[in-house]
Amino acid sequence: MEGSGLVAITDRAQENMNYVHTLLKTNQPEFAALLEQLEQELSCQMLGHISGHSRGCVVNGGRIPC
Repeated sequence: MEGSGLVAITDRAQENMNYVHTLLKTNQPEFAALLEQLEQELSCQMLGHISGHSRGCVVNGGRIPC
């Protein structure tokens, strides 16, 4: 597959994800907020493991362990 084809697929995947997030925020705001918090926590944990830091991250105003 050509590089430009992969970029188009990646762009389309990002557009689809944004669309789904918008639908969730509109139709299920509490569930969307929970998913967003979990996504932030997982990202924080992944970055902590990759960098070797375990100082914790701030999510929604509170510090969580990484």
